[in-house]
Amino acid sequence: QMELRKESTEDELSFGNSANSYTRQLGKSESSESLNTFDKSGVDFTLPTRVIRRAQPPVVIEVDEEKTEAEESIEAPPDIDFYRKNTKNGRLKRARPSINDLIDGQIQVRDHPQNLSLKQNEILETKSPRKFGWIEGVFIRCLQNIIGVILFIRISWVAAHCGILLGSLLILLASAVTLVTTLSLSAICTNGEVKGGGLYYLISRTLGPEFGGSIGIMFAFGNAASGALYLVGMSETIVGILKTYDIIIFDGGINDIRFVAIVIAFALKSIILLGISFESLLQKIMLLPMLASILGFLVGSVLPISPEQAVKGATGWSLATISSNLLPRFEHGQSFFTVFAVYFPAATGIMAGANISGDLNNPQKAIPKGTILAICVSTLIYLTVLVVSGSVFVRSADGISPSTPSMDNLPCSVNATCPYGMYNYYQVMTTISVWPPLIIIGILSATFSSALVSMVSAPKILQAVSTDRLFPRIAGLAKEYGSDRAPRRAYALTFIITLLMVAIGDLNSIAPIISNFFLAAYTLVNYSCFEASFSGSPGFRPAFKFYSMYLSLAGAFICIVIMFTMNWVTALITTTIFMMIFGYLKYRKPDVNWGSSMHANHYKQTLQGMHKLTKAEEHVKNYRPQILVLSSPSSPHLPIFAHSITRGASLNISATVVESSPSHRVHSHLQYWMDGERRRLRAVGVRAFPLAMAVEGGWASGAKAMMQTAGLGRLVPNILLLGLKADWIPEKEKEALSQEKLKEINEYFAVVQAVFDRSLGIAILRTSEKPVSQKKSEKDIPKKRKLFKSVAKVEPVSIPIETRKREFTTVPVLFPHREGATIDVWWLADDGGLTLLIPHLLTLPKSYLAGAKLRIFSLTSDGSREKDQEAAMAALLSKFRIDFKDLHIISDVSTQPRKETEEEFRSLIAPFLGENEEKSGFISDSLLKASSAKTRRNLRLAELLREKSREADLIVMTLPVPRKGLVCSTLYLSWLEMLTRDLPPTLLIRGNQTD
Repeated sequence: QMELRKESTEDELSFGNSANSYTRQLGKSESSESLNTFDKSGVDFTLPTRVIRRAQPPVVIEVDEEKTEAEESIEAPPDIDFYRKNTKNGRLKRARPSINDLIDGQIQVRDHPQNLSLKQNEILETKSPRKFGWIEGVFIRCLQNIIGVILFIRISWVAAHCGILLGSLLILLASAVTLVTTLSLSAICTNGEVKGGGLYYLISRTLGPEFGGSIGIMFAFGNAASGALYLVGMSETIVGILKTYDIIIFDGGINDIRFVAIVIAFALKSIILLGISFESLLQKIMLLPMLASILGFLVGSVLPISPEQAVKGATGWSLATISSNLLPRFEHGQSFFTVFAVYFPAATGIMAGANISGDLNNPQKAIPKGTILAICVSTLIYLTVLVVSGSVFVRSADGISPSTPSMDNLPCSVNATCPYGMYNYYQVMTTISVWPPLIIIGILSATFSSALVSMVSAPKILQAVSTDRLFPRIAGLAKEYGSDRAPRRAYALTFIITLLMVAIGDLNSIAPIISNFFLAAYTLVNYSCFEASFSGSPGFRPAFKFYSMYLSLAGAFICIVIMFTMNWVTALITTTIFMMIFGYLKYRKPDVNWGSSMHANHYKQTLQGMHKLTKAEEHVKNYRPQILVLSSPSSPHLPIFAHSITRGASLNISATVVESSPSHRVHSHLQYWMDGERRRLRAVGVRAFPLAMAVEGGWASGAKAMMQTAGLGRLVPNILLLGLKADWIPEKEKEALSQEKLKEINEYFAVVQAVFDRSLGIAILRTSEKPVSQKKSEKDIPKKRKLFKSVAKVEPVSIPIETRKREFTTVPVLFPHREGATIDVWWLADDGGLTLLIPHLLTLPKSYLAGAKLRIFSLTSDGSREKDQEAAMAALLSKFRIDFKDLHIISDVSTQPRKETEEEFRSLIAPFLGENEEKSGFISDSLLKASSAKTRRNLRLAELLREKSREADLIVMTLPVPRKGLVCSTLYLSWLEMLTRDLPPTLLIRGNQTD
């Protein structure tokens, strides 16, 4: 027989969903009850249960008779779907149980795909476009993009200027740059899932949106320009063929090249619009004639030379030719780096696979394997063609006499007018080939396929940038059409860019432009790898291990050096364009969070800085006001006012206390408030750290706990800022003070006393608005928010803040900037200088009182020495380097206050008079008598403040110290009420009696 457990604890309750299940209803009774159930055979089982009382509505839980103890647990085993997110809506494919679920023993129902019906899931899932493997998607694509027009019509030109040795070094240098970049690229792309966007996606997710967006735009432009390069190269060949048959379209020169290139561009555009699958098929078809043309060139180089070949510069394999072409000989104003600039676009095809990363089956494996193999094969091909060209062809030939290596002194060679030879004749491979048309087919195939790759890659990058919405008004470029989800609008834009570059019509002029854009991109790829590795983030764990962060850094440095060495003007222009886009994105602050290595590095640097700061001894010169603000959503002015003091240069913590028993549900509330507070403060330009705490012992307990625990290391608060207690004066019609109201008053007073006990500075602000009660902070947490909503909800990849921004960004403008403002400083007692420092900081830039004038007020009991004390105070202020407008020494503070003021004070304290030992806070006659002198002084000060500072924009005054045993909570608050009533915004400050 089946044994049923007699007791079920909260953690063991689970949902059953099988045919043989028994249903148990959790009711409200706490007594044991039996539930009669039947199995398939009709046998009666009596299931004794212990019902657990809960605050939630009844929950129906199914208990499976065949479930084991492991199966009854609601904890889910590891599953990759728990870590995958949809890039379009940022939702998880599956959601694991939250910590709340595990604690409560129940699973919150979430609207995830796995909770939908099968039919609904079928509707959500659309047919995915075809994906490519590493050979078809990366190796062939990269190889065809690398083996392009440069190989067929410019590699012999490189051999002419650089010679065999230096030319080989040039090729190896370019390959080294691309190989190091590929290693960095492989490390980045194997550190997590790679989506569409290629290089842009990798850099933006590694270095952040500013770097990614900048290089994404530039790299898309570079790819579009690269397509123009291949089109112009193809047109050169076609126009050259037409000229051999005396066919001239316009002028037989640059205009013919432009026209043919534009016609081919429209043909390519039509092919691309047929879909990427058709384009990929063409790539594979074109690979064969390309390889056949290279083979035909190699075979032709060992065959006997015909007279026609000889007059154009061909000599066949010859030691004399090799010796003559071994060393460099730069002519026509060329140098190593100008030649490198023309050649380097041949090495830029390494990103062809990464650029369509979204169309690959497994980008993490395909990109490293396919790209590295393509670099190795293409480098070998380029070296072979360069060596063969330099071994069988002379540098200059007149087209009349058979060529020999000693013909370098020809008249046409001296004045650079020779029509043939490697210097001037770009059809060397065609001349040497075993069958010249084969080379022409190869050129057309290579340039056609390379142009296709470039014209496909550029729109894909633009589509990714547009999808992330980094730039306004270009989201339409991401719109997809057809089953292949082609971004046709992005295709149209890049097509226009390609046509504009084709209009240049000169391959040697287009190539350096492309080289700069690609070198800038490679610089950031290498730097991205270095930055991610150097940050030491646990999240950087690339599966590809053959990389070094120092090698990546060296690769980035080499790319920059080559950029500026090739042509410092174009390099400067490229850098300027990059910095302009970067600066724009930095200013705009895109609302995305991709976990970039920049953030990881900021964390590392901050942590290191904290350790260094902790080791350093404190010095009075380095004092900064570090403020803990006790605020709430209903008192947003306090952290804003504190920001005028700190101005982002010192610590500002916006804290709130909630009276509640700490639990995971309350924690969810507090986290919700802190997220909202962070958004609100950011919206108004305030740099502060939100902090919330739930306590059971009352508001005062939470405030005291914050004073002890807030901060880290040397970044701990040294000043507590709070608003003046509100709603503490009973209404006139009430005869007695409520116990709740008195408790609030005592808690507020206890916090003020605790500040002095902990040797902190304190500041109490009363604005012209009604002061805020700390009790409201508990009520301001949204009640409508479901307390049991899971905190393990799905977060989007880009984490947009617009969804809940409106709840917190409405802030009353209590502190508008005021021109020509005046701050009255009543420095009544020497507290270490804090009463003087804070007003000075409020006059500095970024404060709402920036540029305000200070009027200093101080007291003296001896009227005869008023002038002497004024001079001494002026000298002290000069030592402190405090600029002030006026200085006043007041000697009549000991004068008896007016009767009206005394009557006002008596009416204020009337509800609190009496002897009541059970209720602390009441003002006894003995206490009132013992503090009479202090009371008279404060009342007289209140009169002086109303008389002399009523027109000030802010009053800063020394806060009276609540001496233990001589003042109670209600009496102390009555003093503060009188000192700040009917006045402009008033800040009461007391330092900790140290400098």
